[in-house]
Amino acid sequence: MKFRNYFLFTSFSFIATGFLALVLTGRLDIGTPVLYVAALGGAWWIERNRTEWLIPRKRAALISAMAIPFTAVDIFLLSRNPFLGLARFALLLAAIKMFQKKEDSDWVWLYGLSFGQLLLAASLTIDATFLVSLGLFLFFLVTTLSAFEIERTHRKLVRVEEETHAIRADRPRPLRRGWFVSGVGAGQIALVALLAVPIFFTLPRFGGGYIGSAYSQTQTLTGFSETVRLGDIENIKLNQTVVMYVRLDRRLNRPLRWRGLALEEFDGARGVWRAVRPFRTRLVDRVPGVPASYSIEALAPGTVPSDLVEQTVYLEPMSNTTLFSASRAKRIDNAPREVGVDGAGGLRGPRHDGARLSYVVTSDVSGVPESDLALDNSIDYPEDVKRIDLQLPEVDPRVAELARQVVGDAATPYEKARRIEAYLKNEFEYSLSLRREDRSIDPVADFLVNVRAGHCEYFATSMAVMLRSLGVPARVVNGFQTGEYNAISDTFTVRQADAHSWVEVYFAGPDEWVEFDPTPASGLNTYTSDLATDMRQSIEALQLMWIRYVVALDTHEQLSVVRSIQVRFVEAKAWIAARLSALRQWMTGLLEGRAASISTSSLLSAVVVAMLALGATAIAGMLMHGRGWQLGGFVLPVWRWRRFWRRGSRQSPESAVRFYEQMSSMLALHDIRRLPSQTPREFAEAVGIDDVREITEQYHRVRFGGVSIGNVEREVADALNRLAASLRKTSRRKNPTTEPEK
Repeated sequence: MKFRNYFLFTSFSFIATGFLALVLTGRLDIGTPVLYVAALGGAWWIERNRTEWLIPRKRAALISAMAIPFTAVDIFLLSRNPFLGLARFALLLAAIKMFQKKEDSDWVWLYGLSFGQLLLAASLTIDATFLVSLGLFLFFLVTTLSAFEIERTHRKLVRVEEETHAIRADRPRPLRRGWFVSGVGAGQIALVALLAVPIFFTLPRFGGGYIGSAYSQTQTLTGFSETVRLGDIENIKLNQTVVMYVRLDRRLNRPLRWRGLALEEFDGARGVWRAVRPFRTRLVDRVPGVPASYSIEALAPGTVPSDLVEQTVYLEPMSNTTLFSASRAKRIDNAPREVGVDGAGGLRGPRHDGARLSYVVTSDVSGVPESDLALDNSIDYPEDVKRIDLQLPEVDPRVAELARQVVGDAATPYEKARRIEAYLKNEFEYSLSLRREDRSIDPVADFLVNVRAGHCEYFATSMAVMLRSLGVPARVVNGFQTGEYNAISDTFTVRQADAHSWVEVYFAGPDEWVEFDPTPASGLNTYTSDLATDMRQSIEALQLMWIRYVVALDTHEQLSVVRSIQVRFVEAKAWIAARLSALRQWMTGLLEGRAASISTSSLLSAVVVAMLALGATAIAGMLMHGRGWQLGGFVLPVWRWRRFWRRGSRQSPESAVRFYEQMSSMLALHDIRRLPSQTPREFAEAVGIDDVREITEQYHRVRFGGVSIGNVEREVADALNRLAASLRKTSRRKNPTTEPEK
């Protein structure tokens, strides 16, 4: 590959990396990337084949100025998005610049525009795909700047660069350093990563900044609010968008649900649930000495560590403030600002439309034993429970009648709840295709009496209403099923399709809300394992690694990483020490066991034989003149060590011969050659050029005077450059048709 072609390739690739970063944000319309790719390919082809088609610089500057009002119209009237308008404007300027006649400053402008596009993409996305564009950007940044400097210097030197290279058939060898520059670029990127990664993991984290919080318009998630209408979840169940990743501190033998909001007020006629308990902006108690850690609820007496499970939640941007956790949350660590709780156990954080949240919640998953619940017949409910959770909506009387028929002779609230739960699970069908048969009655009655098929919201609503008609406090909870377990990252991936509703029933004896799920098993998501699933999980594991170690890497995570590295070092040290100790014991036993059988004469004989073998090998290597000596499967190039020793004793003549041959080659291009009968000094006098005399004198100093090439390197290079310039001027005077240098 010619170096000019390599320079164009790496330059246009560098320009494309900023554009790629904008495309991966998902914020550009379809037409803009298509047009820019066409412009990129067309400009690259013209630069290689038809440079005369390029636009003059003044005309390109006029076109760029005309693009400013169009950008203003785009920002204020068309897209109404300043970031999208700026992205289009940057791409338009880059496209115009690519089609103009370029000097060095124009290439620098294009490189700067690519960097600006990358910065703009960084403010529009927090996705792991940005890592791909960033890696490509860094690689082509190094290779492009190196190629740009080589190309610029080579262009200024004109023929001098080629003349000072070795001669092949009396013709200059073209400059071919493309792959070398790429290798150097890859090495520099590795060095930067080696230096930057420790700094990244040790520097403290701060907020997302003004741009990220104030103007970021990352796509948000929907599906949770303080008001939920029956049927809303139908569309959510068909959405595969990731809501959050959850990592547990240990594996459990039963699935968990990720609790969101408890909905307690129901409008039966309209089929609408509302959350009515107000949130408190201050949590129960701040944990002393631990930043951003709060106690949500005191642990019950007798709670043991096995009853508690810690969940690390990485929550995607959402359009509301709900925070999710397993039921009976007791503590939250790494809490975001403005965290609050409500009387129904719900957690709320700040709005995070354009940023992810990460926090750690500890929940008590032990639950109340079923034997205690079965014996609890207390109806001494608190006043707020009576007022809110026994509120009976206006529904068809047939709902209450059906509830009495289902529970039969059940005496305790627990028996009633279990019978209604089993009835709905076994006698009804799960379906996302909802239909109404009788719109003259409320949705719950139509579901229980006529349709007898629906999704989880209808099952949970029906159970809660039936229990309330029997005087048992109940409420509906919106949240998510466990999600899909990813063994690669050891996390649960929770999607919109995992959205779920269930019921919580209050028991006065233990003073606890207990979960019940009346939805049939067919309504619970199951995940299969195949090749496509494994590939998707690998991508999601990479995504989570980006979130965990880049986006959500706070001080808590940094300390965790440092501790993990420290543990690994300690384990490695102990492993090495154990192996060395075992090796020492083995060597000691071996020597002690054979020391008696080894005599002094035997040792001396072995030493003499080894020295003779080494000397014979050295002599054979020197006689073979560089072929080396193969002994026992190893090659010992003794002559190279001999040459290295000789170089240390006196100056090698090769460097002097090399620059003298360069001078001779330059003169030979102009038909000035040394005769075999001439000495170097006689030839220099015959040529009559001062630079030739100076180079010849330096040649004798280095070749025969013992002067190091480093002491005269600058003088020799200057003399060679002056000689090349002098020879070019002489050639132009002899050939007046030669085009003058620009």
